[in-house]
Order: sequence, then C-alpha cells, then structure tokens
Amino acid sequence: MATNYKFARHPTQLYDGILAAGVTPIVELSFMPAVLANCTWTSDTGVIVNPGHHACRVGMHYNHIDEPPAQWAGWEALVRNFAAHMVEVGRRGHNLLVGGP
Repeated sequence: MATNYKFARHPTQLYDGILAAGVTPIVELSFMPAVLANCTWTSDTGVIVNPGHHACRVGMHYNHIDEPPAQWAGWEALVRNFAAHMVEVGRRGHNLLVGGP
C-alpha cells in the first residue's frame, strides 16, 4: 500500500529563508512519527496508535516520540519522500542532496 505524504508549507518556507540568507541548512529528522514507531502511543484526544507494543517513551513539553521505527523501510520511505519534496518544490539544496558542494 502506497503512503500519501502531505508535507506542510512551513519547512519549505523556512528553508527558503535560510537559503536566501546564504546559509546551508542541516536537516535532522530525529523524532519518530507515532504511526511508524515501535511502541503504542495515545494522543491527547485518546486516539491509540500501534496497540500491542510497550508505551512510547516521550520527552520535552511536546511529547516527541523517542523510539526506533517498527519497520526501517517505513522510516526510509519517509526520509526519501521528504528529500524528494524539498527538491520538487523549488530545487532547494538539490546540489547538496545529490552529491555535495
């Protein structure tokens, strides 16, 4: 089953500003989306994601999920699609994504 990724405009607008200032951004995708995590997460509204696992370890005031993915292929697909999105919406950092400066 194919996943439909919908990336917000905020990252692309943020990178536009960073690149316009002449800065090379370093992108870190470090916190795991609940749907990919190898744990059970319950939202503030009571929605349960990935039942049957141990409870997710969360941190900071926004309760980021600090767990590895249940399947690395899902994490790889997310990262690949995010990178492709950043290139597609304006060639942002294309030279860095495909081989460096």
